Amino acid sequence: DRVALLSENRIEWAVADLAIQLSGGVTVPIYPTLIPSQVEYILRDADVRIVFISTKAQAAKIEAMRARLPLLERVIAFDEDAASDGVDSCENVMRRGRALGGEPRAEHMAAQMAPTDWASVIYTSGTTGEPKGVILTHKNFMTNVRMCLDAFDIGTSDVYLSVLPLSHVFE
Repeated sequence: DRVALLSENRIEWAVADLAIQLSGGVTVPIYPTLIPSQVEYILRDADVRIVFISTKAQAAKIEAMRARLPLLERVIAFDEDAASDGVDSCENVMRRGRALGGEPRAEHMAAQMAPTDWASVIYTSGTTGEPKGVILTHKNFMTNVRMCLDAFDIGTSDVYLSVLPLSHVFE
């Protein structure tokens, strides 16, 4: 299933992305600055069933289009104050998950994925019409990571500065 992330850069974005992928889902990142019609187009075109949102402003954006998105089953908010009737809070989702008992093991879940499984569907800027969904596999991402590790000496003492949105594929 495709799961969208409509949020600014924040730790919850990265955690949700990892959780989506470890559960076998496909992340559909959406720039939080897109206008509602563009967000609606991506959610519909990608057949998104769940969307994580960050704030009340993003919740309002989704609420205005939700009736026109029959496949959208759940909206989950990172900010507690963005939760409402029809928008669950991330904290509530995590609490229900813990109540199910047992701890999923990331290594076991990751071992179930094939390198050619979809990891993400990234939408182009749409400079020639509507945005196009580009499928990226786990192998695509891992190849980028390996190439970066070969090109740069990256260590635990390094400090990083994020200058692009996390929705910008390989930020």
